[in-house]
Amino acid sequence: MKILFTLITSCVFMASNAQPPLLDSSKLKLSDTSTFSKVEKEAAFPGGDAGWKKYLEKNMNVIMLSEKVHMPRKTKKLVQTAIIQFIVGKDGSITDIETLNPEEIDPVFRKEAERLISNSPLWSPAEQDGRKVRAYRKQPITFMLERD
Repeated sequence: MKILFTLITSCVFMASNAQPPLLDSSKLKLSDTSTFSKVEKEAAFPGGDAGWKKYLEKNMNVIMLSEKVHMPRKTKKLVQTAIIQFIVGKDGSITDIETLNPEEIDPVFRKEAERLISNSPLWSPAEQDGRKVRAYRKQPITFMLERD
């Protein structure tokens, strides 16, 4: 069995009742704890999409995934997408990592996606009104497992 993976590097914002409230910086005095869910400039992985892909290729634990993910016997291909939400701080650090769709994906994929986000290098922080701000980010990671 081999693991192939595809990735979706664009930021995905989904409307839901659980979404954090929007903050309007023109009406608020920003503090270190203000966290935006919508900003003028999104937080980004260093090196952009190419850097993100390179990071995943280098750091994804492919051997562990191929050994631990349960793939139904007659299934040739298993594709699952983990949607990970986290906060990128003003300094680019990552906090508050959460999988938004845990019931839809194999727990091994979920843990690996969270680990990849947690161990990633500092991100370029989001910006609002020309200032670096803490902001939510949603990053989908799609895993594809295929049998030879």
